Amino acid sequence: MAERDLVEVRLLRLPRKCLLCQGELDYNDELLICPNCGALYHARCVAELVQDMNCVQCGRVSMKRGLLKW
Repeated sequence: MAERDLVEVRLLRLPRKCLLCQGELDYNDELLICPNCGALYHARCVAELVQDMNCVQCGRVSMKRGLLKW
């Protein structure tokens, strides 16, 4: 199973809301995922934040350098 397939399965099982804006996540949105905990964010929400902020859920991964494009 490919990494993206695992993320899609995870998205189906999690509440489908961005942790920043609480808006619904959609497969057509540009999303970013924390590689440590799997937290999902709208790319546009992350772009609006101060770039030194860490993942809201786990606090371990830098929003600027550590999130993976999905």
